[in-house]
Amino acid sequence: MNRPAQHAPASAWLTDEEIFPGADYQHRLRLGRCEPEAYFSPWDPSSCLLAERRRWIHEHPERHVLAEDSAIPALLELAELATLWTGSPAPIAIPSNSSALTASLGTLLEPDFVLLSRDSQPPRLIAGCICFPSSWAPEHKLGSTLDQIHEVVPDLNPTLGGAINAFLGRLKPGTAWTRANWGLCASPERNQHPARQLPRLRMPYDPNRTWVRIEHQALMVLPQSDAILFGIRIDQRPLTTLIGCPSTAHALGRALRSMPGPMATYKGIAEVREAIADDLLGTAHRPMM
Repeated sequence: MNRPAQHAPASAWLTDEEIFPGADYQHRLRLGRCEPEAYFSPWDPSSCLLAERRRWIHEHPERHVLAEDSAIPALLELAELATLWTGSPAPIAIPSNSSALTASLGTLLEPDFVLLSRDSQPPRLIAGCICFPSSWAPEHKLGSTLDQIHEVVPDLNPTLGGAINAFLGRLKPGTAWTRANWGLCASPERNQHPARQLPRLRMPYDPNRTWVRIEHQALMVLPQSDAILFGIRIDQRPLTTLIGCPSTAHALGRALRSMPGPMATYKGIAEVREAIADDLLGTAHRPMM
């Protein structure tokens, strides 16, 4: 479980050892860095990813496209950068309203993205195109501050909220900072918006129908508008792929076993995490059936 299926530049993708450090579970602000173009440029030569993005934007724009009019300067700046990153032969047409412009950018860029304004502290979400949410509803977050968005994550604001806000306040243009979040799910679908009512992990769980879902994230500042661009790429692989990587299996098993109960509930794995941890921690000695 070392590299994604897409053609990702190594600098833009944290390794499994960085994502699963082999320690007890805790909130960590573990960061890498890369050139923005390495993260936001196309990775999928088949264009299947963009085709799926276009589908969701067309079918449910109310779920996946969100924007305030105040975001137009940042969206216009992002449009200029996106044409450079994607190698578009000509600038994209600039629609006259923020939602249409956001949707247009969502069909050009492979990662999901949100824009955060630094006019307030903590930063506030002013636009985004999120086609592949991990069991959350983006449309309810427009206008929320980062602290408000993170309120649902058990113990995140008390332990890391101050450090996150300080880091974002210090961000300078020119570099993208990368990090990753992980979870487990019972569906291989990229789009896990709660309105789709996809299967959830339940006992008895089936390791052949369980996926490790990793959000590879990038943060950078747009130099003209001073908005923060936050990108999210989804890497989803069968849990059974850990059979061939005992060190990663052990690290994930340890994280599951030591995870606080409220966090396991938030991630939707409270019912199954002990069984999954048992399988993962025994992977080095017996195959996962």
